[in-house]
Amino acid sequence: GVQTILDSDGDALLHALEAKPTAIMPNQHEAERLLARALITRGHFLEAVDTMQAMGPQCVVMSLGARGAIGSSPDGVFEAIPPRIEALSPIGAGDALCAAFAWSMEKKKPFPEALRWGVAAGTASAQLPGLAFPTMNQTRAVFKQVELRRVK
Repeated sequence: GVQTILDSDGDALLHALEAKPTAIMPNQHEAERLLARALITRGHFLEAVDTMQAMGPQCVVMSLGARGAIGSSPDGVFEAIPPRIEALSPIGAGDALCAAFAWSMEKKKPFPEALRWGVAAGTASAQLPGLAFPTMNQTRAVFKQVELRRVK
């Protein structure tokens, strides 16, 4: 009965899907390895989140780096598109996305809003040097600029 977020890769991700985690958080490359195919177009990304969700998790959030993220949940499929930024260090941006998504879900925010917070935190993190995580104010400033689209 414990809600879980799985942020893993390779065999660990594949085998952990059997436990039906609440959410998985692969980036594009991790999703490509899991599905054993290249994901190049928006259509590929949308098909990939559907396929991964059918593998067991309740929700899928696929990070696309500077292109934001696509998320699939029982509420639908959504795209969160960040503003253009000057990235100083993308290292840790995926972890920031995961942390903000988890925080949002714990606060009982709807899935689309949690996806938007995740992308905001990942984007704010990429603007910082090194492995720094953004403050709430830095994340909130980016959140206001993240575009959210319902795909289906």
